[in-house]
Amino acid sequence: MASIRPGFTSLTTGARPITTKPSALRRLRDRSSTFWIQVFVLFQICCQLALLSSSFGSFRLMLRIASFGLSIAFLFALRGRGERHPASTAAKWILGIVFLSLFHPNTNLAAGVAQCVMYLAILAPLFWVSRLKVDVNGLRRVILILWVFYTLSAAVGILQVYAPGRFQPNLSAIYAAMDEGFIADLSITTASGQRVLRPMGLTDIPGGAATGGYYAVLFGLGFFLIERKAWVKVASIVSIIIGLGSIYLSQLRSVLIMAAICIVALTAILIWKRNVAKFSMLLMILVIAVLGSFYLAVSLAGTSVTTRLSSLVDARPTEVYYRSRGIFLEYTLRELLPVYPLGAGLGRWGMMSSYFGQKGDPTKKALYAEIQWTGWLLDGGVPLMIAYMIALLMALYAAWRVVQKPPHLFGNLYLWGALLLAYNVSAIALTFSYPLFIGQAGLEFWLLNAAIFAAARNSPKSNR
Repeated sequence: MASIRPGFTSLTTGARPITTKPSALRRLRDRSSTFWIQVFVLFQICCQLALLSSSFGSFRLMLRIASFGLSIAFLFALRGRGERHPASTAAKWILGIVFLSLFHPNTNLAAGVAQCVMYLAILAPLFWVSRLKVDVNGLRRVILILWVFYTLSAAVGILQVYAPGRFQPNLSAIYAAMDEGFIADLSITTASGQRVLRPMGLTDIPGGAATGGYYAVLFGLGFFLIERKAWVKVASIVSIIIGLGSIYLSQLRSVLIMAAICIVALTAILIWKRNVAKFSMLLMILVIAVLGSFYLAVSLAGTSVTTRLSSLVDARPTEVYYRSRGIFLEYTLRELLPVYPLGAGLGRWGMMSSYFGQKGDPTKKALYAEIQWTGWLLDGGVPLMIAYMIALLMALYAAWRVVQKPPHLFGNLYLWGALLLAYNVSAIALTFSYPLFIGQAGLEFWLLNAAIFAAARNSPKSNR
């Protein structure tokens, strides 16, 4: 009897079986681990590096949106079945609410469509990553790529302060068009008295090195706790020192607080897991990293670093937050919420408004959103705020499920889950200070959540 199995044909008629190998496309589609995620991450990095060059001119906008376009392309191109991420249902509600906001009478159509597509691209990894056969080794490779890139970005940021002008990339066109007073506020004074822009790292935005610094700290902690090789642990400590140093020099207090929340959350998880050895190691490297990075930053930027940091403790935490960002939250809840309970229409704020917004119509004029909650209210009102918070809570729940994986069956996978849980907590906290989920940072948030969840789902119980 002839038997047919996927991928080849075997004819058992007394003759030698005849087999046909799967096509190259089929083999490419069926590749396990994180091949497509690595492709996506590397493509994203290449686009970011290309922005540093002046050669691309009018193509800069295309470079900014290319990785978002690839995310949407993968959503429709990659096939497969897998367990859905717990946040996927809430993500569908988010997309539905945003789509309905296109029909708001004050929606700026061109900018609104772009904003709607942006939401889709940012949330898309929740769906296409879950279709892939992600394993722990592949997950490690993805995080390693991100770790190397962001550590390099943070290191370049430090060099930009050490040798002003020598490693400086082209400034973003939007920032370059700002008045001199605004640019002056984005500058710091070095220890030698020279005035320079806040370190940009491998971005074109003043202070952009802080983002690289945050991820250098986050992933550095992960590799230090998980890897056993001595040189990896040393590299992790160096990465954490560089990361914290770039955050200090960038003077972005919100990112520093985000890193602190992440560290506290990770420490709490290790205590809960009763992992005394790793908890002790974590405290040790944190002392080394905090002291080393602070010395590095002060030696380069002197009192500008200490003055900025002292502002975090010159009053009660609630007062400090209110003066810097709390005023925007109050304005959102007291002034904007009664006026826009169902949103103000899409394309009214942010980069999409800057690129595609209409300037002449007063009913569609640009609005300002300093924090993510303002952005959600403007885009979809209270329904969008609730739906996105549910999605973030489901992300916390999914990370918690990974943390609960027993080490004797799943090895160090629970540590990646702990790192993800700490990352999620800090990201949620950042929504009260910055519009995190309307750009590359939001895309990477959902990518990492989906990848680690998929790795936990696909890992065999014998994995150690």
